[in-house]
Formats: sequence, structure tokens, C-alpha cells
Amino acid sequence: MLLVFITVTAICGCESFDTTPIKQMFATTPEITHEQETAHRERYQHSRDPEALQWLLANCIDNGMTRAEVDGAIGQPGRFEPSDRLLKTNNNAYHASDKMYAYGPDSKSQTYYLVFRENRLVGFEAKEFELDEFASTTL
Repeated sequence: MLLVFITVTAICGCESFDTTPIKQMFATTPEITHEQETAHRERYQHSRDPEALQWLLANCIDNGMTRAEVDGAIGQPGRFEPSDRLLKTNNNAYHASDKMYAYGPDSKSQTYYLVFRENRLVGFEAKEFELDEFASTTL
């Protein structure tokens, strides 16, 4: 029996146990409703509210989306940035053929640049746009 255990362990490998707390293992992310998304998009379109744009970026945008999908989620078309060479050159994750689009500015003059490769969003990290839990997100 010991020989069988050693053979199976050698073939399959030995993994350490997951030490993630049970509370985190079963935590769910809250569902984003169509109404929430629409309310944030309208708030951004009407007042250029930076928190509304950040919420949209954090909750509605993800790698692999087409430019049309991103434009629809934000509620405005991105502006092609022809002078993106310096921005792409300083980041090894982007290719020279990638295209950069600007979204914004918001009411605080912040503009976000998103990069598309073959019309798909690349190098995007939604968690970078998550609002502080104490920030105002009421509509």
C-alpha cells in the first residue's frame, strides 16, 4: 500500500494545501446591475464626474473587449491618440502596432489612455480603478 501511495505521489506531484481563509474562498463579488451601470454612465456623460468614470472602468471594462464595447460601456467614443509612441515605448507590454485611445477628460481634467491590439483591449487592470470604499459612490 505504501508503494502505491509513493508511486501516485511521484506521478501526480504533491501540492501544498490552500491557506486561503474560508471566508475569502466563498466571498462573492456583488452583481452589477444594468441600472447601476446606466446611472454611472449618465452621470459621467452629464457632469464628467471622475468617480463615475472610475466606477465604469473598474466594473464594466475588461481585457479583450472590443473598442466598440469599451466605447459603449463608457458612453463616448475614445479619441485616437496618434502621439502614443512615447507612452508605448516606456512600457514593454505594448507593441508598436498597438493603438491608444483617450477617454476623458473628466471634470478634474483626468484623461485615461486605453490600449487596443487588433481592436481588443490589452494591458488593462480594472482593480487600478476601484474606488476607495469610503469614497462617495451614491447617485
